[in-house]
Amino acid sequence: MDLLAPFNLNKVAVSRSLSETGCAKYDVSKVTMEEAFENACIISNHLHDHEDNKGVINYDLLVKMRYGVTIFNENNIIQI
Repeated sequence: MDLLAPFNLNKVAVSRSLSETGCAKYDVSKVTMEEAFENACIISNHLHDHEDNKGVINYDLLVKMRYGVTIFNENNIIQI
């Protein structure tokens, strides 16, 4: 989030742990996963490869993405 601070971006986050104070600190709005996938131009995935995260990002979310979205997923960059 600190690296994005110099840029004039509308930043959103999907997080269970980010507080209102954290949102204000990073100038970010909390949204649902669906809202993020429907509206984002860039998605940065920070989900750990844990059993309880399997299926969180699924077909139903992926088909809602706009054309040309870039997804950062650990060491991979995928452009849709």
